[in-house]
Amino acid sequence: MGAALPVDVPSSPDAALPGGVPLPRDVPLPPDAALPGGVPLPRDVPLPADAALPGGVPLPRDVPLPADVPLPAAGHHVLRLTGVVRRFGGMTAVDGVDVTLAAGERLAVIGPNGAGKTTLFRLIAGELRPDAGTIELLGRDVTRMHAWRRARLGLSRTFQVANLFGRLSVADNMRLAIQAGRPSGWRSLRPVRGADDVATSALDTLAQVGLAGRQADPVASLSHGEQRQLEIAMALCTRPQVLLLDEPAAGLSAGEREMLRRLIADLPRTLPIVLIEHDMSLVFGLADRVMCLHQGRPVVVGTPDQVRADERVQAVYLGRSTHA
Repeated sequence: MGAALPVDVPSSPDAALPGGVPLPRDVPLPPDAALPGGVPLPRDVPLPADAALPGGVPLPRDVPLPADVPLPAAGHHVLRLTGVVRRFGGMTAVDGVDVTLAAGERLAVIGPNGAGKTTLFRLIAGELRPDAGTIELLGRDVTRMHAWRRARLGLSRTFQVANLFGRLSVADNMRLAIQAGRPSGWRSLRPVRGADDVATSALDTLAQVGLAGRQADPVASLSHGEQRQLEIAMALCTRPQVLLLDEPAAGLSAGEREMLRRLIADLPRTLPIVLIEHDMSLVFGLADRVMCLHQGRPVVVGTPDQVRADERVQAVYLGRSTHA
């Protein structure tokens, strides 16, 4: 007899119930659906982001798999862009970008306004599709994959302008983020399964970003810096495999930027991060590698010291002449 599957595992075009009865897409599998062979699913090991059932049906990330499932090793590329191009009419915003992100690495993307940084982020997140090139996430080709599917694989991001519900409480914003990251997605009119676990997870993440005790406060009452902290908390509560931070220090005071620097520095080193930022002290203090874009093209990719000393970067971004 087959082992029961979680009730909120989404179906795919080739998923079927016993007897070959097809399931429509985006309809949860019922409690009595089972894996062939009756292989039980252990309950004590986190699910890798790319785990799937036969037929490509994705499993929710909180369903465990066996302990010997390999996780990305240090140096393994969790993100790879090859020859990525994006055009808007006659303008090429991203022009042949090749870059990789290793497990546990922190990569900063810098460049003047209009260099293509945010367009590049939107391509990685799946909000835009490239006109040429490929994007791989956690070993999978996601070039044509929708943003929500990339999020389910473990990609999470923040935005230049915080996307928060100002009239709701901090805790309610966290609950919505956690709910959106679950396999059932926005079917939030149903009772939230594991409500106690959701509350505990939300409080733990708020404490991690320095917002302990603020869960009942309306988001509109938070300072700009605190709203940035909350947005990062909402990105973290989905347990991402790759985190994209789009200008997190924008509009922050000097004190708030220092708080943000400590927050990012204290994130687990196992979490790969891609960071867009104009604050060079933040970039050079946090990044393992830096890529400078100019007119959509990488000028240089290297260590912070290499990029800081590169005359091309000084010319196109830091405002210095390459001539004495």
